[in-house]
Amino acid sequence: DGGEEPLFDEGVDECRTRWLPHDADRKCDNCRRRCFTDDVNSPYYFDMCMIYSHKIKATSSPLRKIKAHKTRATALHRRGRGDRNRYHLCRECCGFLSKEEAEAAATKEEKNRLNRSRFDWGKLWPSFYWDLLVGIDTDSGVPFRHVYEASYLWRYIPQSIRRYWLHEEIFDKDGDFFGCTEFNPPSYFRDRTDELQDFALKIKSYTARDFLNALDPARLGGDPNDENMNQFLLPDVLCPWGCGEYCHAAVPMNSSLLIQRHLMKVQLNLSGFFGHDKLYLYENSRLDYIRFDKEGIDTVLMNDDWKVLPSVLLVPGKGLCALCCRHHASSSSQRRLYTHPPKKIENILSSTRPDCLSHCVLKPRVASTVQGKKYNTSMQANYLTCGYAGCDSANVCLNGKFNIPSLMLFKHEVLSFCGRRDLRDLASAKVREGKITSELREQWEDEAVKKYGAKQDMLSLASRGSTYVPTINALLLQKHSTEESRIDAVVKIRQSAGDQESEVDASLERSWTPVIYNVQTQDPEGYGAIMKGIKPYMAKAGRATMMLWTLVGMVSACNDLHYAIDQKRGGHRYDYHSGHLLAHINAHYMKHRDSKCPRKSPFNGRNSAASLLTKVEKSLPQDMRSSTESDESFYRFDLEYMKNLFVETEYPTVSVCSDISEVVREDGRYTDEKQVFITVGKRGPEGEASFKLGPQTFEARVVISLEIEDGERDSLTPNHYIGRRFARHGGGFNEWWEQKRSRRKKTKQMMKQYVQAQSSLMVKDPFPVLPPSSFYYVCVYVKNVQPQANDFRLDMFRSVGAQCAVFCSCMKINPLILCGRKKANRRRCMRDGCESHEKYSCSNFGCNTRVCDECFKNMANSGEDVVLDPPVGEQNDEFIDFRDGNGLNEDNNVIGIEGEEGDWEELNRHDDVNDDDYLDSDEYSDVIEGIDENDDDEFCLDDGWMEDDADEPDEHVDIDPLAGEESHHDRESLDGESDDCVGMDVNVGEAGSSDAYEDYVTNAEVNFLDHFEAREDDEDAVPWTNAAEMEVEMTEKTPDDTVEGWYTAPMHVLFNQLGSLCTRFNRRIKGTQFQQHFVQTVVSTLRGFSFPLLYLTGMLFPKHFWSTARHDPSAILGVMPVSTYKSRTYNDGFSSLLQQSRTYATVSSSSTSTDHNFVSHLFDTLANKTMSGLDSRDFKRKGFRVSPSSENGIELGEGDDSKLNQSLDSTQAARNLAAGSQYVGFDVFVTLTLNASKHPGVCHLYKWKESMGWTKHVENWDYLTDEQKYEVKQSFEMAYTCILNRNWLETRKLLLDFIIHSARTILGKECLDAFFRDEYQESSANVCHLHGLMSLSKKDMSNEEFKEFICSLQRNAVCDLILSHEIEDYIEEGLLRDLDDWEKFEDTAYEV
Repeated sequence: DGGEEPLFDEGVDECRTRWLPHDADRKCDNCRRRCFTDDVNSPYYFDMCMIYSHKIKATSSPLRKIKAHKTRATALHRRGRGDRNRYHLCRECCGFLSKEEAEAAATKEEKNRLNRSRFDWGKLWPSFYWDLLVGIDTDSGVPFRHVYEASYLWRYIPQSIRRYWLHEEIFDKDGDFFGCTEFNPPSYFRDRTDELQDFALKIKSYTARDFLNALDPARLGGDPNDENMNQFLLPDVLCPWGCGEYCHAAVPMNSSLLIQRHLMKVQLNLSGFFGHDKLYLYENSRLDYIRFDKEGIDTVLMNDDWKVLPSVLLVPGKGLCALCCRHHASSSSQRRLYTHPPKKIENILSSTRPDCLSHCVLKPRVASTVQGKKYNTSMQANYLTCGYAGCDSANVCLNGKFNIPSLMLFKHEVLSFCGRRDLRDLASAKVREGKITSELREQWEDEAVKKYGAKQDMLSLASRGSTYVPTINALLLQKHSTEESRIDAVVKIRQSAGDQESEVDASLERSWTPVIYNVQTQDPEGYGAIMKGIKPYMAKAGRATMMLWTLVGMVSACNDLHYAIDQKRGGHRYDYHSGHLLAHINAHYMKHRDSKCPRKSPFNGRNSAASLLTKVEKSLPQDMRSSTESDESFYRFDLEYMKNLFVETEYPTVSVCSDISEVVREDGRYTDEKQVFITVGKRGPEGEASFKLGPQTFEARVVISLEIEDGERDSLTPNHYIGRRFARHGGGFNEWWEQKRSRRKKTKQMMKQYVQAQSSLMVKDPFPVLPPSSFYYVCVYVKNVQPQANDFRLDMFRSVGAQCAVFCSCMKINPLILCGRKKANRRRCMRDGCESHEKYSCSNFGCNTRVCDECFKNMANSGEDVVLDPPVGEQNDEFIDFRDGNGLNEDNNVIGIEGEEGDWEELNRHDDVNDDDYLDSDEYSDVIEGIDENDDDEFCLDDGWMEDDADEPDEHVDIDPLAGEESHHDRESLDGESDDCVGMDVNVGEAGSSDAYEDYVTNAEVNFLDHFEAREDDEDAVPWTNAAEMEVEMTEKTPDDTVEGWYTAPMHVLFNQLGSLCTRFNRRIKGTQFQQHFVQTVVSTLRGFSFPLLYLTGMLFPKHFWSTARHDPSAILGVMPVSTYKSRTYNDGFSSLLQQSRTYATVSSSSTSTDHNFVSHLFDTLANKTMSGLDSRDFKRKGFRVSPSSENGIELGEGDDSKLNQSLDSTQAARNLAAGSQYVGFDVFVTLTLNASKHPGVCHLYKWKESMGWTKHVENWDYLTDEQKYEVKQSFEMAYTCILNRNWLETRKLLLDFIIHSARTILGKECLDAFFRDEYQESSANVCHLHGLMSLSKKDMSNEEFKEFICSLQRNAVCDLILSHEIEDYIEEGLLRDLDDWEKFEDTAYEV
C-alpha cells in the first residue's frame, strides 16, 4: 500500500505517525515531492513520515490529494476496495493534513485556531505549487494547464525546487510538461536562499575577513577590478510594486495570491484563511512584475549582470516566500492605490536639467550641482525656502526656453512628444502664439517618427503594467475634493435629550468615494484593472437575495452607474437604499479605501447585508409582497422591481427598460442627459455589445444572467439560483471579466478574465456567451464619451477658489481671472466711463478683455452670468478668437493638433528622413559662448505687483535644507519669495540678461551662437542651425508677453492652492493676488481634451511620465491626481504621499529614481504636508527631522535637536552625553567617512562607473561629441549617486553592527555601550559621515593600563596604519594578499 511494514514495540500504538529515515526514491503522496538532497543542513532537505488514513484531516481543500477515513475500521474496509490506508507525507504536508490529538476535546474557537494554523503558508506551499501544475479550477472544472500553456505555468516554479517533481509522469513524452526541464524554460523567480544564507553567516561571524568577503568579494579573491564578482549588496530584488530592494532587507510574503494576480484566467486553489477575499492586497501591484520575453529586464545602473528580478526565499517555518520591499510589507501599504510610472526606453538616465517642453516649467534653486570626483561624487543640492504659505526648493514658470543645447533633454522631449498628445497640443499652441517656431515642432515630430514610428509594440510593452487615474475620475475627484462638496441627505435625529426623533435635511460627508475604479491598468490584452468579485449573499429565513446580488453586482462594476446613484436628485434618505448601497459597496469591496462613517451619518457600510436588503425591499412591487406563486414573486425579481429602484425623477441619467431595442426604436424619446440604460428581460443580449443613439455610442458594461436551480419548489429556497456576472471597463478595455455565483462559498469570490469563445470572434465587439435560457438577463449600457475641458472648466475654477460669474466671449466658457500685471503696467478698465485700473482680465492669449474691481462686483452681484465681448480695435495680432469655433476642427481640437486617430499617419509622413542627418557631431553642441550661466533671467517682482492687493500677510523664512539656518534678507518680495531666494535660482541651461538674444524667444534646443555662419549674400541673415536643417525664425518678446508668459511663482503655490497640502486654520491658503493669478492661469490652459493640471507631477516632469494612456489620451501614466494633494493621508484610497514617493524613488524601471530634481520635488510635497496646521516660524527655528513614525516620514524638529550640518560638540546632544558620562564612560571616539572607490559595500558601484561599460546602453555613444558625452556622464553620475547613497546607508548599518560586535574578537574588549549618529557637511552634498562614541570593558585592567591600551589603537601616520610586524598576520588572516597588496594600500593612504 505504499510503505514498508514498520516494527512496533509491545504496548505502542501501531497506527501512530512515524518519521522515516531518508530515502532518495520515496516521495510525498500529497505534494509528490521527492527529496533530491541528503544534506540535512540544506534548506531544500525535508523529512518524511508514514501516516494512516484515519489520522488525516478530511479538509475540503482541493490541495488535499489523498483520501481520509473517519476510523481505522473504515480504512481497512476501504482498503479491500483498493483504497490505501497509509501514506508517506513530507513534514509540510503532515502539518497540513494530520489530525491534531488536541482537536477532539477542543472548543470551537480552539478548533478554528488549529484550522487556521493548518493553512499556514509554511505548511501549504508544496501542495500549492504541485496543484499549480496539475490542479483544476473548481469554478469551471478545467485544468489550469488547459487554460495556460504548461510551459508557462512551469515558469512560476523557481529553478531551485524544480527537481522535486521532474520524476513525475507529466514530464514524460506523453505528458503535458514534456520538454520542461530544470533550466528550461527559465523561471520568472530567482531563488536567493543560498546567497542570503551565505551572506548572513559571513556578517554574523564578526571577523574582518568574512565581513570583507560579504561586502567586497573581489578584494580578497579574484580580480580586484572585477565590479561584477558575486556582488550581493545591490537593490536587485524586484518588489511586486516595482521597487528595487536589497535582499537582506526584503520581507518574505505569501506568494500564492501574488501568482493568482498574474493568472487571472483561472481561479487557483488557495488557503481557506488567506484566499481570494484577500486578493485586494495585490490588485494594485505591477502587472509587469512578471515580464514578457521581449519586455526586457531591469538592471542596476545599466549593468547587465546586475539584473533586478522577482525573487523568492525558502524560510524555515514560513515556506517558499516571494520577496517584497520593506515598505510594502504591511497590508495597510499593500492595499492602497498606486500610480506606477511607465518603464523608460533605452535606459533610465535623466537629464540634470528640468523639462522645457512642459505646461509648467520647474526652476530648481540649485546650490550645487552633481560633481564627480576621484573618490566620491557629490549630489545636487537645492535651497529650501519656508514661509507662511508653504515651503519649496523650486519655482515654476509657464514657459521654458529652448536655446540651451542638451542632448538628454532633446531625447526626453522626443519621447514625451511621441507618447503624450497634450504635449503635441502644447507644442502646436506655442507655435501659434509665437513662443517657438514651427521648425522646432517639426524636428520633434520627425525624430519621434524615426525613432518610434515603427516601434509601437516596443512602446506598448514599455507602458505595460503602468497605472493611471482615468480623466473622468480625476476630474470628479477634484470637483468633489473640497470640504464644500457634500451630499444632501434626509436624516432622523433627536434635537435634544428626551425629544422624539424627527426628519431633517442635512449636508453630510460621504461614507464612500464618489467614483470607483480610480486607478486603471495599462493592459495590452484589454482587460484593465481587476474587477471586484462580490459575495453570494445567502440570506436566512427564506429571504430573496437575487435582486440584492444583481444590484451590488451592477453598481460595484460600473463607475457611471455608481456616480449616477451618488448624484441622486433630492438627496439620500436614511430609510432608502441608495446611500446604504454605496456605503456597503465601499466598505466590503473598495478595500483600498478606509471604511468610515462620518459623524451623524446614517450610511454605515458596516451594517449587515440583511439591513441593506430591508432597504432595497421597500421598492418591492405591491403584487410581490403578498404572493409567492410565480417565480418572479418567489425570487422577488422582475422589471418593475428594477424600475422602482431607479425612478427617473430621482435618477435622470438612468433609464430602465425591457430591451435595448425599445431605446433604439424610440430614439427621440431619450434626451442627451441619459448616461446609463439598464435592460431587464427574458431574452439574452445578442450581436454587438454596443449600440448607437444618435451620434452617441453606448457600450454594454455589465451583463448578468440569472438561472433557477432545478428541483421541486418545496425543496428550494430563494437562495437556490445560479448567477453569472460579466463586466468590463469599456472605453477601449473590451475584454470581459466573469464571476459565477456559488452557494458553496460564503465569502467574497473573485472575477476571472473571461476568454472569448472562437465562435464569438466573428463579431467585432461580442457579448460573452450566456446560457441559452435563463430566468432573467440584465444588461447595463453606458454612454462612451471622452470628457472635454469645457464641460469641466467651471468645476476646475471653483476648485481653486476662482470666480465663475463674469466671462469673456472669446471662448465658449472663459471666466475672467485675477490680473497678474505689475501695478504700473495695469490697463484702464474697458467699461465706458470707468477710469479705474483692471483687476480681472481674460486668460486667452492676446485678448484685451479686462474690468476693474468695482465693475466686476457690480456684474457678479447681478445674480446672472455676465459675458463680455473683447474691446473693438484693441485685438492683438496673435489673438485667437474661439467664439465661433475659429481655430477648432470638428473634434473641438485646435487645428494642427492631431487627434487620437491618425496621429501616426501624420507622423509617418516623415519616415524618409535620412538617419545620417541625425549623427552630425554639431547637432547637439554644448559649447555656450557669450552666455553667463550664473545670470538669472527670472522676472523679479517688486512692490508694484501687490500694492493695495494683498489678501493676507505672507511671512517668509529661508531654510537651508542642510543647515536649517535662516538666510538674512532685507525685505520680502511680493510673490512670496525673498530677494535672496530669487537670486539663488541658478537655473542651469537658461540664458542670463547678458545674452545677446535676451530680447528674443529662442526656438531650438541648441544655442544659435554655436552655429552662426555669416552669409556673403545677406549680411542681415538671422543666425541658423543645422539642427533644424533650415533657418530658424526668432520671435521678439513684447512687454505684454513678458508680463503674461515669463514670470515665475514659488512651487508651493501649486501645492497649496491648486491642491491643499499645507492648510492654515483648516482652510486652503488663499495666497496673494499674483499667486491666485498664476494658479488661475494654469487652470485656464484647459483646452479640448487636455487636462495637464489634473496630473501635477506629470505636468512638471514629462521626461519621467512620458506617455498618456492608450485608451484615455488625456490621462498621464504613473501620476497621482492633484486631488490627492490634501492634508489627509489616504485620500480616496490612494497611497499616502510618503508611500508613493518611496515607490518613485526606488522603482527600478523608471528614471524617477535617478533624478535629483524629482526627488527634491517629492521632499517638497512631504514638507508642505508636514507644515500643515503648524506655525511656519517653528520650522525656521527647528527645521525638519526624520520620523519613522510620522505619516510623512518627517516632522518638526525639537528645539534642542542639532542641525544636520552641525558638529556634536556644540549642541544640546553633546551636553546630554556629557551629563550622562558619570553613568556611561565612553572611551573611544570614532569617525567614519566614505571613500566610494575603496569602501566595501559601495566600491563595486564606483568600479562599474569608471569602467564605462554602461555606455553600451547609450545610443550612438561613439558618435557623440565630447560635450555630449560629458552631459551623459553627468546624468550617469546623478543616477550613480542615487544608488550610492542607498548602498552606503545599508553598508553603514552593517558596519556599525560589525564594529560593536567585533570589539571582543578584534580588540579583545567587549563593547558595553555605543552611540552613533549620521552627519552631513554644510558646504557639499555628500553622503553622510558618522561620528560615534564607544564604551569598552576594562575587566581587570587598571586605569593606566587601559589608557595605554586605548592609545595603542590610534594610528596617526600612514606608516603606522599597518605596522611591519603586523603584515604577516594580515596576510595570514587573508586581509592582504601579499606584500604588493600592502604597498598598494600605503600608496592609496598617502594619496588620500
